[in-house]
Amino acid sequence: MNRTTRILILIIIIILGITAWFLLRPDTEKQLINPEPVTSAVQEQKVTEIETNLDTPWEMVELPDKKILVTERNGRMHIVGSNVSFNIPGVIETSEGGLLGMALHPKFVENKFLYIYFTTKANNKTVNRVVRYVFDGKSVSGAKTIIDAIPAGSVHNGGRIAFGPDGYLYIATGEAGEEKLAQDINSLGGKILRIKDDGGIPIDNPFKNAVYSYGHRNPQGLAWDANDGLWSTEHGRSGVQSGYDELNYIEKGGNYGWPIIEGDETKEGMHVPVLHSGATTTWAPSSLAYLDGKLYFNGLKGKTLYVVPVTSSGKVGELSTMFANTYGRLRAVTSLKDGSLLIATSNKDGRGDPQEGDDKVLKVMLSK
Repeated sequence: MNRTTRILILIIIIILGITAWFLLRPDTEKQLINPEPVTSAVQEQKVTEIETNLDTPWEMVELPDKKILVTERNGRMHIVGSNVSFNIPGVIETSEGGLLGMALHPKFVENKFLYIYFTTKANNKTVNRVVRYVFDGKSVSGAKTIIDAIPAGSVHNGGRIAFGPDGYLYIATGEAGEEKLAQDINSLGGKILRIKDDGGIPIDNPFKNAVYSYGHRNPQGLAWDANDGLWSTEHGRSGVQSGYDELNYIEKGGNYGWPIIEGDETKEGMHVPVLHSGATTTWAPSSLAYLDGKLYFNGLKGKTLYVVPVTSSGKVGELSTMFANTYGRLRAVTSLKDGSLLIATSNKDGRGDPQEGDDKVLKVMLSK
């Protein structure tokens, strides 16, 4: 074989190799649409530890007197910075269940109604339920079950609850590891529910039951923007193929695709996320807050506070980050009336590496 022939063979091999690379390369389109964000400080901020040594804090609310009430997954409730603590009877803590979401009634000052979402046992079966209590500042009483028999499991319990601008209670539920429940509009699992403050069904609910939207895997964030648009964060697939965590704009009666589509996949009649983490990045978004034109959501596995501006109804700007790998796993985020944020770590939930003082509640004062 002469020299010219060898050169020609080498050129052919190179061309074939380049062609094969283009044909077999990973799907980069999704990564370009939703690239892993570059970590950056969105604004100058002052961070203050206002509580330490908690055990997996899950939700925080600001009381009318500006005190902060926090739930811990083991069943304890605590007022930050005080010695006021008490337990909710019947709570069962699992790997992702226990004492979870909490919301104040819109007329809390008058009626003292506090709503709590938790995992418990009923007829020898594990379920999630929402119970309304009267909170006197030191303890709860007068338990009234508002909605019961929400599917529960060791994983995918959802758990976030919040009153919307319409005065109704919205409840994010997981499919408890049973994927088929998400597409069943007669199941309470894998949904965002919408009910009256006494558990009744609003007359304009799309399916004449508690279901407001469906096709969810494990939503754990609820927040409304300045135009009363509802947003939700949701955990994507897990295991070896983790990724495709979502930020969704929620529309009444909408089907958000799980387990049929994920990422940028489409199917008639199903919504795609406004933003997702891509196939190779995991946020594990655990909560959501809106403040001054921006959505903030925490990442558990991502160990980051993610920030995205809302540009119009259902539209967002560029994703950026704060505190990446600074405080470990982050679960709850709440906006306060003074324009600050509260974030809570989740390093003692069995999946983190506890640091000194964990778990903590941090107050973040953002510059204007």
